[in-house]
Amino acid sequence: MAEQASLVLAPVLSRKGLWLNVGGGNLAYPTFENLDIDPTQGGARFVDIRAGLPYGNESVEVLIASHILEHLHPFWDLPRILREFYRVMQPGATLRIAVPDLSILVECYNKKDFSPLGHTQKTIRNMVGMDFVDMPLSLQFSAICFGNFSLGQAYEGHYVAFDAESMRWYLTQLGFVDFAVVQAGQSRHPTLMTLYRDINAPEQLLCEVTRP
Repeated sequence: MAEQASLVLAPVLSRKGLWLNVGGGNLAYPTFENLDIDPTQGGARFVDIRAGLPYGNESVEVLIASHILEHLHPFWDLPRILREFYRVMQPGATLRIAVPDLSILVECYNKKDFSPLGHTQKTIRNMVGMDFVDMPLSLQFSAICFGNFSLGQAYEGHYVAFDAESMRWYLTQLGFVDFAVVQAGQSRHPTLMTLYRDINAPEQLLCEVTRP
């Protein structure tokens, strides 16, 4: 839904395991295993993560889940999929997550101004079939948080709105540690940002956790 960054081209560095980009759409990084539920996305391998990941236990060093977790049912699918992420990650591996940040959206709603969302605001028409700026504020808020359905069969809209507290709760309940909110372009992993770039979404929450 947000503008996608151009690919980052950098030499392949020494690694301890696979690097996965889950649900990255058409932003397929050449140094990652790129997975997506939409088989039309160029460069990505068709995988429905709700059926599991086709990788062995403790085989992954870095796992990116950018704007994908909000598309999963928070009580049926999400815990199971996060357990699957945990299974394939090595001890010490990094999970980097991007989701829309409910606290930012609530702030926009309270200020009666969604214009800071920029590109996100411009693309809502394709999702809901009407001009975003013509909607009352409550419908603008709902369209971003929950109503982002499109005509594509592989895109199922948003099921849940996260903030840092709820994301921390989900991840720590399932055994991940060292939760931290990070800024775009920054990572605790020493080489990740030489090979990956976050999409430009002003309303997003970026966080990282580690598998112990």
